[in-house]
Amino acid sequence: MRGNNTPTGASGGTRATATSAVWACRKAAGPTAVASLTALVLLLLVTTAVLVTVLPTASATPMPNVVVLLSDDMAWLPHWAEQPLVKNQRHFTERPSRAKSKDAVWHLPYSDRIRREGAVFERAYTTSAKCMPSRLATLTGRVPSRAVASRKYSREHSSYIEGGDADWRARIENKWVGMSGIDEEENLPSAMQDIGYRTGHVGKWHIEVDVTETSFLNYTKAQEHVRNSGFDFVGGFYSHNLGGTVKGRFDFSHNLEWLAAEARRFISHSVEDEEPFFLYFAPTTPHLPDNYEAMTEYSVRATPAGWLDDDPESGMPSREKILAGPNVTEENAGYYWTDAAFGAIYEHLKALGQLDNTILVWAVDHGQNTKGALFDGGSRTPMAIRYPPLVPPGSRSSKLVSLVDLLPSFLYVVGADDPGFVMDGASVFPLQAKGRDVVYLELGVTRALVTSKYKQKTGTMAKIHPDYLDRYQLYDLEKDPSESNNIADRGPYHRILSGLFNAALHCIDNKLRLSIPDEEARRKLS
Repeated sequence: MRGNNTPTGASGGTRATATSAVWACRKAAGPTAVASLTALVLLLLVTTAVLVTVLPTASATPMPNVVVLLSDDMAWLPHWAEQPLVKNQRHFTERPSRAKSKDAVWHLPYSDRIRREGAVFERAYTTSAKCMPSRLATLTGRVPSRAVASRKYSREHSSYIEGGDADWRARIENKWVGMSGIDEEENLPSAMQDIGYRTGHVGKWHIEVDVTETSFLNYTKAQEHVRNSGFDFVGGFYSHNLGGTVKGRFDFSHNLEWLAAEARRFISHSVEDEEPFFLYFAPTTPHLPDNYEAMTEYSVRATPAGWLDDDPESGMPSREKILAGPNVTEENAGYYWTDAAFGAIYEHLKALGQLDNTILVWAVDHGQNTKGALFDGGSRTPMAIRYPPLVPPGSRSSKLVSLVDLLPSFLYVVGADDPGFVMDGASVFPLQAKGRDVVYLELGVTRALVTSKYKQKTGTMAKIHPDYLDRYQLYDLEKDPSESNNIADRGPYHRILSGLFNAALHCIDNKLRLSIPDEEARRKLS
């Protein structure tokens, strides 16, 4: 593991030796285990394993770069696709606070461009509908409850957990999981380092650095913590949320120009040193505090690292130019600002001749509607991937995918070995492959399983929903995409509910997806 923010050397350009690893299926525990959804969760976590399939490409092919663009709290815009809403809930862009928008459809030039030039995943999910656990899962390649930090937090708060074993029945919170942050040797950036990538983190961390606001006041210490988690370069760093307001607390706010400049610097150094790179770019926007206020009342030189001597070389239009755009208002300014930062990275990759040799992932950490609950409005993410060698422009995929699938997808493309630790994801490549039978979600003490047709859930934290107190919930997502009618207690659906419980008793197949091997059961559930 390297520890220098501007690393040198070119040891990572060689393609990793390609092998395939088939993990044997584990025997089902037996029908007595199907007493509750918690038993299902236990078996899912215990039986999850990984296969990395070799991509047959020439050994002389250069390893592709990887860039993940992960926006913070960005709503699913209507022209991307229809996002399910809980009954009688208005879309984010139609709420009174957003009603002043000059255009109900907010066209974001670079976000829309990436979606057009790549593949849009219509059934993509985050593992958890809150910032922290979603990021924890994305960066570890495992569901939040499997991460060391979550398990330790749960043990120390086990009185809040019905039952006993906090290792798998972890209480997933959107707060400091503390203790150790992400597992320092078993995570996405460390795995990318091991196969020869230079790794960079720019933007919001929000996993763990310090339990107080002093982490913003000790920038160097915070950087070192994240470097120890597998990142060679850490710049433009925000340790956690800024909160609802920064006035009276900090002399800085969101600063996307600084983030874009740091990302461009990392990319430039990597290209100069002829090293393939992995960049995790996670802006703090359009999450609170107020983005328009940040753009108009705070300088581009004001950062958590201190006052900059010069304006950052961001490659972005000026804030004034962004705000003067034809469809930009105070309410949606953060969306266009975020998109301009993505555009600066896109254009920089293009200028360096790296754009088409870069796996460019565009996603949101979680949904905005029903954020904080495992309904689709909070759990789905409008994900897209641009990578011309494998992804035809304008592709659309309706298969189930999850943000924990990113690491196995990257390993698939480069033909790399299994990283030596259990992951909960499956490669999204090849696009034509069927993919998962189920997606697993968790938040708080709520758990859910999603198939192509149904969603089963125990409990919810969203009181906006009429059935939020129902312990067992089952929704037909084809007939009821807003998840408004709980059919768990209706006679014909008991069999389906039981079938979803029984799905956990099956092993995973050699295609790496959580599968339902029995053809009749699969047909009923999909």
